Amino acid sequence: CTNVFLFHRYVFDNVGLFNENYINGEDGDMWMRISEQYEGVFVDNFGAVRRKHEFNQLTGISKRIIFRRYSGVFGDAIKRYYKLDLNDPYRIYRLRILALKYRLFSMKLLFNTSRLYSNFRIKKVSNSDWFELSYFI
Repeated sequence: CTNVFLFHRYVFDNVGLFNENYINGEDGDMWMRISEQYEGVFVDNFGAVRRKHEFNQLTGISKRIIFRRYSGVFGDAIKRYYKLDLNDPYRIYRLRILALKYRLFSMKLLFNTSRLYSNFRIKKVSNSDWFELSYFI
């Protein structure tokens, strides 16, 4: 099972493809660039299966470094917001909050505090690495 997204080629001609300058976050950056210029269609159908990996992530790069990189992705999105003269107060508010969140969580003290909080609130389940969809709902 996977998500499916369909785009006309001109969407990528206008916004570009993945920004290969980003080591992490290139997909989030592309989604933000697409959403800055186009509106999608929402389908009220959802489902997900999650595979839990060691350290709860798909890469061997530390979460702290990933947070720092995502801070840059959101910082670039803020610059594009003003460059494109977008008029969406909620969007700029969320972009600023996310940029700040990732910047703060990339700092050692806040990163360690957030990790402790996350470990505290994680649900304990069976030893299986696979979870039924109902677990997430």
